[in-house]
Amino acid sequence: MLKELIEEANNTNLYTFLRLVRDSKEIIRNERDYGMKNARINNALVEIDSNDMIVIGDIHGDFDALVRILIDSDPFTSDTIFVFLGDYGDRGLKSVEVYHLILSLKVKLGNRIILLRGNHEYPNLPFMPYDMPSMLYNKFNDERAYNELKGLFDLLYNALINKKILMLHGGLPITLTSKLDLALADNDILEQILWNDPKDGLKGFIPSFRGYGYFFGKDITLNAINLLNCSRVIRSHEACNGYKTNHDGLILTIFSCKEPYGNRYASYIKIDEPNEDIINKIKIF
Repeated sequence: MLKELIEEANNTNLYTFLRLVRDSKEIIRNERDYGMKNARINNALVEIDSNDMIVIGDIHGDFDALVRILIDSDPFTSDTIFVFLGDYGDRGLKSVEVYHLILSLKVKLGNRIILLRGNHEYPNLPFMPYDMPSMLYNKFNDERAYNELKGLFDLLYNALINKKILMLHGGLPITLTSKLDLALADNDILEQILWNDPKDGLKGFIPSFRGYGYFFGKDITLNAINLLNCSRVIRSHEACNGYKTNHDGLILTIFSCKEPYGNRYASYIKIDEPNEDIINKIKIF
């Protein structure tokens, strides 16, 4: 089955792509309305208890990296839950194919594929480069594909908590007061979830050089994990060779693509037991 989906993604066409986006939107709407197995959903926050999970960071159109991860952890031979931390397209040459393959998995496997929102799924901010509109138009010679995809962006989840691990794309909001902030996220909170970055040696926060969001210090991290009763944060958003840690290991950044950034390594995480040493669960390739 996986081989067939990979081949279909490489040969995607407009009508297949539109159907995948629309079907994925309907599935996520149903999840939000009726819930999903073994999970609690509050608007855009998913809470789940799982000892069998694959966590994947930024893909950015690196189709080869995505295929490598999926072949290593074939989603059709287990009941593993796959959590994607956002930034599926832009920059990489096969962004359309990446979207096709991930959405095919969502349609086939339903709530075993959990899609979080990244800053590249937040198209209202004029950051550059933002390639998806032109990539889709060049591929299909039609504006409908991007218009449909924008509707999907608004349905993606902001964050996921698995037992005591918080997962999101960018970083912790500097004014976080409760889980409800993650679930309902107004524009300011959502911008921070998608754009904030941890910084060592900093107390409090300072504006980010990205132009959106903030750099935040360990005190912000400690406040957030205490409020949420979590032990650590897994996020993506920052390009690195596979992974890096901040705030004395409380924050783990994983990056799952190579091609667009010229990285030597990429990574994903295989969580068998959330209480174990998470570093030992990182798969580097």
